[in-house]
Amino acid sequence: MFSRIFDVYDHEQNDNVVRASIASGLCVFADGDKSTKLQTVFNAHDADKDGLLSRPELASFFESL
Repeated sequence: MFSRIFDVYDHEQNDNVVRASIASGLCVFADGDKSTKLQTVFNAHDADKDGLLSRPELASFFESL
């Protein structure tokens, strides 16, 4: 799960996360609207980035609740 969350914040896909990415991500969870929060959580569980949640990805989502 950590690697998926890391990938959400690694916008440049270079295995580095900058402070601004973390700050903006935290702001989404603190102040973002429901749609933005849901999209962020969805992206964290969409491991293969195909825009769909497979059975294992959906199971991972529910296990994280």
